Amino acid sequence: FEDIYKFNPDVIIIRDRSQVNPDDLFNDSRWTNVKAIQTRRVYKEHFGWTEFRLETVFGIMEKAKWLQPDIFNNLNPESKYEKFIELILKSNQ
Repeated sequence: FEDIYKFNPDVIIIRDRSQVNPDDLFNDSRWTNVKAIQTRRVYKEHFGWTEFRLETVFGIMEKAKWLQPDIFNNLNPESKYEKFIELILKSNQ
């Protein structure tokens, strides 16, 4: 915590397998002065999108949106993932 507090990041990304959620940090008074908390830029990775497999591309999309929201404002990784799953299911029929 002390290192994060000193670094004072603009964005905090929580690993997908962590037991911690953004609300845990938002509700903890020790984190109040951290810039990412003040601007509500704390995110948790979508489970399974960080592995070395095809779904990794969706994890990259989600991080692009988090880190550059002005550029990727209209990007919706969840809808892209749903379309991807639909295509796979159709190809297996």
